[in-house]
Amino acid sequence: MFGTKGVEEKGSSKWIRPGVQEVVIESVQGIDGEKSYLEFKFRLPESGPEDVNSQRLYIHTEKSFRLNMSRLKYIAKHVVSQEEIDALESDSIIEYGEKLDSMLSGKKLRMKFGLEEYIRNGEVKERAVLPLNNFCEAVMPGGDYPPVDAKDTKLTFDESDIKRVSLAEKAALSDSSESNEDDLPF
Repeated sequence: MFGTKGVEEKGSSKWIRPGVQEVVIESVQGIDGEKSYLEFKFRLPESGPEDVNSQRLYIHTEKSFRLNMSRLKYIAKHVVSQEEIDALESDSIIEYGEKLDSMLSGKKLRMKFGLEEYIRNGEVKERAVLPLNNFCEAVMPGGDYPPVDAKDTKLTFDESDIKRVSLAEKAALSDSSESNEDDLPF
């Protein structure tokens, strides 16, 4: 027998997916190491703090520093003023991350996330990633950019926002996935 009686309706995803969506900055953290970076954690407004999407802005080379500090400023200016973000300084990436966290956490904005394929454990997976530019809009006052109503958004998602695993990588993956009985994990 077929029917919907007793079946619960499933809501929307609690995870950030590729596309345009309103998000909350859950936290910002500075990570010091061989490849230092600032880690932004974003979540959907209806999701909990455990349902975050992490985006790393690496700053370990001069080129990555210039690019990703520019991206940081672009994000920040949608929720706070340029004067506020430019006033933050620190000699330590960890301390700088703490200052950013106290300034930006809890702020909402609309963001475009691209799709990136990657290989993990022999499988092609997908994740939402930030494009290089033009990926934010303000949704609340307080930043240098005026709030944009959802119906007036200029952010769009299309096939150019997808970074696919190369055909060569996929071919190598399928060649290496042929196993014999000696390869079984049990």
